[in-house]
Amino acid sequence: TGTAIWLTPIEYVKCQMQAPHTAAAYGNSTWKCFTYNARRHPLNLFNKNAFIGTACREIPGSVIWFSGYKLSTRALTRWAVPEEDSDAVPSWIFFCGGATAGLSYWTCCYPVDLIKSLIQTELTDEVKGGTAKSLRQSVSFWRQLMTRYRTHGFLSLYNGFSVTVPRAILSNATIFLSYEYCRNWLDGK
Repeated sequence: TGTAIWLTPIEYVKCQMQAPHTAAAYGNSTWKCFTYNARRHPLNLFNKNAFIGTACREIPGSVIWFSGYKLSTRALTRWAVPEEDSDAVPSWIFFCGGATAGLSYWTCCYPVDLIKSLIQTELTDEVKGGTAKSLRQSVSFWRQLMTRYRTHGFLSLYNGFSVTVPRAILSNATIFLSYEYCRNWLDGK
């Protein structure tokens, strides 16, 4: 939950700046986006529905991420490393474990992240010339998820997934490989 509290405003600004229609409204400046919302609509940064989406992605996602890494590295180590050399695990196992962690995280959490991002990229009516509340920011997260599923089908919950997967595989493989190298260096191995 602490991670979701911290990430919700960061994700809000990131999503606002990634969507062309919202980035243009803030002059394509991350700082302007943050300060505008912090001054005029601070609750947008901590929108309840976006918070629920972030929490539903991060809480089970962290379990999936670490489990994917541990289970895959254990399985690969048992398969590729003889028992007498169990301390000498090759780097490729950590790399593959990290890749599996990233793939499993985003495969399971992507639909939740998609709905969260849709909530966070809708312009408020004030920016468009009306009141300060947007429709997506006021409709419950679960209702939006189910509406998207019923209206556009299951596969629509994975729009953009093919772009996310290569990034997730490479970045998470690198993260875990770096982690293991640092851990071994600090342990003096």
